[in-house]
Amino acid sequence: MAQFKSSLEIKPNNFLPFASSYLKWHFNHYVLGKSFPVIAQFYTTHTCNFMCSHCNFWRTPRFEYIPLEKFKSIISELSEMGCCFVNFTGGEPMILPDIFERIKFVKSKIPFMHMVSNGSIITEEKAKKLNETRIDSISISVNGLKKTYDDIAQVPEAWDKAVNALRILKANTNGIALSMNSVIKSDIETINELYKLLDMSKEIGVDHKLQAIMQHPEFSDYRSKSKQLLFKPNFPLDEIKKFIKYAKKQKHVINSHYYLDSVVKYFEGKNIDGLFGEDCKTPYYFAEFQPNGSFNGCLTGTDWKETFDATKRPLREILESKEYKAHQKNLEKCRACTKSMQICIVEPRAFFPFRNFLKYTVLPIAGELYS
Repeated sequence: MAQFKSSLEIKPNNFLPFASSYLKWHFNHYVLGKSFPVIAQFYTTHTCNFMCSHCNFWRTPRFEYIPLEKFKSIISELSEMGCCFVNFTGGEPMILPDIFERIKFVKSKIPFMHMVSNGSIITEEKAKKLNETRIDSISISVNGLKKTYDDIAQVPEAWDKAVNALRILKANTNGIALSMNSVIKSDIETINELYKLLDMSKEIGVDHKLQAIMQHPEFSDYRSKSKQLLFKPNFPLDEIKKFIKYAKKQKHVINSHYYLDSVVKYFEGKNIDGLFGEDCKTPYYFAEFQPNGSFNGCLTGTDWKETFDATKRPLREILESKEYKAHQKNLEKCRACTKSMQICIVEPRAFFPFRNFLKYTVLPIAGELYS
């Protein structure tokens, strides 16, 4: 039977805050001609203790992050506007010396908070501290079985640390939604390992998120080889289709079916219709912040080049400026999602605006129910 799924992890305990923010955004955007970030993503630091072959961050380590008091000011402004979802990513967020204080403050202001980590420094003590922060969900990246992931991360026992982190969090937290994150690549070895990873996350008792390999400035190797990785002529299309069909049937895989169905077209270079061919509202309800406090409505859409400094001007002042409104308008037609299917971008697009929710979330579920 078809199910409502989304990596936004909308559940009964956070439905009302999300619905309230969702309705407020629609009124502000379509009636008042204003908008605000319903979702805010923070690249907390560019520093990481892994050296993943595909990633740029560790190659140019800069241990910088938004000063705590300024960070609190930004979060307070987001809260006042109606933001209901904050995501911490990196680099490795757990490296920040005041990470627990930051999470606690976010949770005092924002209804829902998520963090992505490599899990390498999560101990029982830190798991218990995370539990005390009341963070809503945590994802741990596991991009292959042991040999594959250790080779990617270029750190001994990287796989063991990531998997153990999930087990430690499962045993020492209460109410935190946990998930394993894995990348889908267009090769048979990756596909075969993904089946085993789905079995493993199910055995541990956590959810699973799948992310199609993407072109992105953050990911150097993936981007430089993107054409051959994504659109090579002999990739196992039938095996990818078979895996997607299998993944959709797994209750603990929480990607939306629309996202998963789009993965095959993505690898074929044909995801140019539907959601991917329409003007994008992302910059009107989404904001991405870098460790130095700069931000914009979609870093991928601007190739990480056009940013606004949230440490020097009030956030609301920037959002209401002519420059930022022009930035939003320019991003409407960027079509970057056809080459970078980030779940943090594509999944919300199936919700915003309401017509997209009906077209790309409700109708596909209805179609599966009656097929």
